[in-house]
Amino acid sequence: MHDRTEATRLMAQTRDDQRRAIELEPENEQGVLNLVEANLCDAQAQAAFDLAGTLWMRLKEPHNRVICAWLGALTALAAGIPQARWTEYRTLLAARETALSPTAWGLVEVEQWLARIEEIHQLFLSYFSEAGPAIR
Repeated sequence: MHDRTEATRLMAQTRDDQRRAIELEPENEQGVLNLVEANLCDAQAQAAFDLAGTLWMRLKEPHNRVICAWLGALTALAAGIPQARWTEYRTLLAARETALSPTAWGLVEVEQWLARIEEIHQLFLSYFSEAGPAIR
């Protein structure tokens, strides 16, 4: 319980720090992308989706557009946003028009978030026989 409270406090502090950094340097694309990611991983999917949409309109760097499309699509899925509202993100990701360097973005936070989703999904699937659910 204490660890969860501390983690929540640290995430809130991180988001506050990122917001302040963006206020000081609003053109910092990486800074805004970091805040999108922090909101997503802290169950603020709607806020993350809204922020990604605002950033999407002004992105200049192609690699940042790819990162924003990825985060935007994940936040849309997490927030239950209809696909019609984020088709541009999927289209850009599918186009593979640019390559990312190995240091373009860190995946730790999002992969931890996805791992928690996968863990819960696997726990649910464990209730079915080896054959799994009848409809998949």
